[in-house]
Amino acid sequence: MLLLELSRSAQSLVEQGLCRTGWYSTAVRVFNVAEMTSTTGPIHDPPKQLVARNPAVVVPTLQRTTEIWSKLLLKFRYLLFWSFAMVRKFLLASAALALISTNSGFAADLPVKAPPVPVPPPVYDWTGLYVGGNFGWGWAHVDGTQLAPGTTNFPTGTVFARENSNGFLGGVQAGFNYQTPYHLVVGVEGDFDWTDIRGSATTISTVTGFTSTNNGRLRDFALLTGRVGWAADNWLFYAKGGVALGQSSSSSVGVLANGTLFETGSSTTDRTGWTIGAGVEWGFAPGWSAKIEYNHIDFVSSNIGINHIETVGTFFTTFVSSTERVDVVKGGINYRFNWGAPVVANY
Repeated sequence: MLLLELSRSAQSLVEQGLCRTGWYSTAVRVFNVAEMTSTTGPIHDPPKQLVARNPAVVVPTLQRTTEIWSKLLLKFRYLLFWSFAMVRKFLLASAALALISTNSGFAADLPVKAPPVPVPPPVYDWTGLYVGGNFGWGWAHVDGTQLAPGTTNFPTGTVFARENSNGFLGGVQAGFNYQTPYHLVVGVEGDFDWTDIRGSATTISTVTGFTSTNNGRLRDFALLTGRVGWAADNWLFYAKGGVALGQSSSSSVGVLANGTLFETGSSTTDRTGWTIGAGVEWGFAPGWSAKIEYNHIDFVSSNIGINHIETVGTFFTTFVSSTERVDVVKGGINYRFNWGAPVVANY
C-alpha cells in the first residue's frame, strides 16, 4: 500500500509540473508493481507468478526504487546534519557578539586616563656663581714719546722705537651668570693674571748718536667685564667688555756714541684702559666647564716718569707719554656651585 500511495503522489506531482517525467515513469512502474502485489503480499517477497509473468519489469523496478530511496535518505541525513551545524555556529556567534557588546559597554563606563604630558628634557643652566683658573699667551707693543722738557739726546717730541713683547700668563677668575628661559645668558666676571710678557727696543739719537735700550715688562693685569652670551644647552657663546688695569715696569741703558756707558734708568707705572673679548665655554661635566677666549686690552696713554742715574752719580727724571696694547688668548676651567638646576627652554 505504501508503494501504491507513493506512485500516485508522483503522478500527481508530474501532472502539476512539480516533478520530472523520469520520476513519473519510475512511479508508474512502482504503481504497476503495487497493483500486482496488492493481492499477493509485500514487495520484498513477490509471488513467483508475478515474477514469472513479468520478470523484466518487476526486478529492475524494485532495484531502482531502492536506490532512489537510499539516495534520498542519504541527502536528507546530510541536510539534517548541516542544519544542526549551522544552527550551532549561529548560536555561538550570537553569544560571542553579546559578550563583546557587554564588555564594550562596561569599558565605556570606566574613567579614561589622560595620556601623560611630554616633559621637555632638562638643559644645562648657566645661572650661578663660579670660580676658576686660566693660562695662556699674550702679545704686546708699547709706544712712547718724549715729553717736556726733554734732554740733549732726546728733545721734546722725540718718538721712541716701538717695543714688541710676548710671553706666558696665568691667573684666576670668578663671576656670576644668569640664564633667561630664552637662551640668553648675562653676567659679570673678574680676572686677574700674572704675566711674563717681555720685550725690548733700542732708540738712537739723531742729535748726538746716543743709544738708549729699553727693556719692558707687563707684570700683571686685571679685567672687570660684563658678559652676554647665547646658550646652546651645555655650550655658551659669549662676548665681554669692560675696564682693564695693569702694571708695567721697565729698565734702560744709555750708551754714548763711542760706546761708553753713560746712564741707567728704571720706571714702574700703573695703567688703566679698556678691554673687549669673546669666547666659548663648554660644560663637560656637572658643575664643571672649560673655556677658551680672546681679549684685546688697550691701556690708554699715560705719563711715565723715568728715573735716570748717570755714571758720575747725577740723578734726574724724564717723562714719556706711553701707550700699551695687549692681545691675549687663554683657556680656563670653571666650577659652578649651583650647576644642574634644570630649566625649560622656550622655542
